[in-house]
Amino acid sequence: MLVSIGLPVRNGARFIGRALATLTAQTYSPLQIIISDNASLDETERICLEMKSTDSRIEFLRLQTEVGIAENFNKVLELARGRYFMWAAHDDIWEATFVSRLVERLASDPDNVLAFCAMDNIDGQGKSVRSYPRLKDLIAESKVEQLARYISQDERSGKANLIYGLTKREALLAAGGFRFWGRGAWGSDMLIVFRLLTEGKLVFSDDLLFHKRLLPERIDGLRALNLAKELALKRGYFAGYDRIILESTNQLTSEQRTSLLELVADRRTELRRSLFKRLKGATFGRGENPPRRI
Repeated sequence: MLVSIGLPVRNGARFIGRALATLTAQTYSPLQIIISDNASLDETERICLEMKSTDSRIEFLRLQTEVGIAENFNKVLELARGRYFMWAAHDDIWEATFVSRLVERLASDPDNVLAFCAMDNIDGQGKSVRSYPRLKDLIAESKVEQLARYISQDERSGKANLIYGLTKREALLAAGGFRFWGRGAWGSDMLIVFRLLTEGKLVFSDDLLFHKRLLPERIDGLRALNLAKELALKRGYFAGYDRIILESTNQLTSEQRTSLLELVADRRTELRRSLFKRLKGATFGRGENPPRRI
């Protein structure tokens, strides 16, 4: 059974060779590895073409003009031929049994649409710096309970990483592929996963098979957000949950949609209280106002 791996990249020369090495070393060999180079300005193209020359499963596409992240992610999805599909980032690492274990889990029930595993974050040198033990808590017997757990789980618990799991390609296409459900791009990965889970079940492997690279510039960018900006971003993010739930008339009953919308409202309230607690004692500069209600 063919598995398609879509790797959208821009300026990934520092790590893409290592990432491709771990993908081509998978014990599951019926792979289609699609690289879409988003007009990189570094050595990404040369590295990919060198690896393509030694592995016929690699397909390489170079875009001459830079496009947005959604278009590049959807480009590799459009070119996929496998029954199962996964997105891959150019700087991550996968254990050799990642695909084979997740194929087993995904194929175990026709209602399954997404398989994931235990994971950690690694730094630039490949050292493990963080784990995510709560991801398995997302598993539930019913679809609506699974969706409720996904909404309820804190955004810092790692649920965004499920976008790099193994999916049933038809279900991912039915869910709209990579799109921005919220008002703005923040949290788009989590919303895409949530929309996919309205189509079916999540399954999980306890094995540590995936290593997501977390670099200092990413951490610094998150820390640089002031509270007002953070509130605005998350306001748009929660609006995405509302939109998905309201549009899921074929996947959810009216009662289920009402229940999930109430849960989103509770999370909004929880976030607002948390942020305003952090604001206590803070002073605002000239022209600054406390964040508005979300």
